[in-house]
Amino acid sequence: MTAWARIAKYPDYAVSSDGRVMRVTTEANTRPGLILKPSCCGKSRYPAVLLYRDGKRKLCTLHRLVAEAFIPNPENKPQVNHRDGRKTNNKYLNLEWATASENRKHAFAAGLQIPNTGAARAARARKAMESVRFGEPTTFLSIPKRDE
Repeated sequence: MTAWARIAKYPDYAVSSDGRVMRVTTEANTRPGLILKPSCCGKSRYPAVLLYRDGKRKLCTLHRLVAEAFIPNPENKPQVNHRDGRKTNNKYLNLEWATASENRKHAFAAGLQIPNTGAARAARARKAMESVRFGEPTTFLSIPKRDE
């Protein structure tokens, strides 16, 4: 069962527990009931929608809107973590409030980020060299120098 809640900072819109955003007002030149189509914004590539208030627009990420509407945050944690690591799964059961440290630890534990240690850098370099050796196309971005 999908639940809907008005967005506190943008009362002309509502967000669903499964990560959709809908226009709810009936002002002139608007379509109430319209489900907004999210786009992926910036380098982070999190799905987001453009919301308007008082003639100004703001790009708001879906996971943050869902968390603010459906997940209590008694410890006032600043970030929203996707439990399964998928940025497009914005259902409220998949989201949790987290500190930056908790969010980062989760990313490493889930294999979403690779530690930037000497061993990890060496492994990436070996993999790149193997692809060159076997004639596979490779793009070298940069390999950081080893700490001395």
